Amino acid sequence: MELLLFILATAGLTWILVLSSIFRPFREYITRKNKAKKNVLNSFLDGILNCEGCFGVWAGGVVYVLQYYKIEIVLYCFAGSFCSLFLMSLLKAVARK
Repeated sequence: MELLLFILATAGLTWILVLSSIFRPFREYITRKNKAKKNVLNSFLDGILNCEGCFGVWAGGVVYVLQYYKIEIVLYCFAGSFCSLFLMSLLKAVARK
């Protein structure tokens, strides 16, 4: 059960920060800042915030720490967001057919 929670929470956190529209302004701000002034931090943030695989590694680390310290409410929020996204995408695909 812990592994499933870890996987779903990592996917949810990654989706929220890398793909969701709510964080789009933040991602665009980081990208603009990186283009205006290149430095290590700006390049790193721009890289991970625009790459699911790249951010997923760091999200897994964050989820591991949260799981280690038993802060499960946050993990359930991330896992729930991913499950919701998955189910809604599935329902949209079925409705289109």
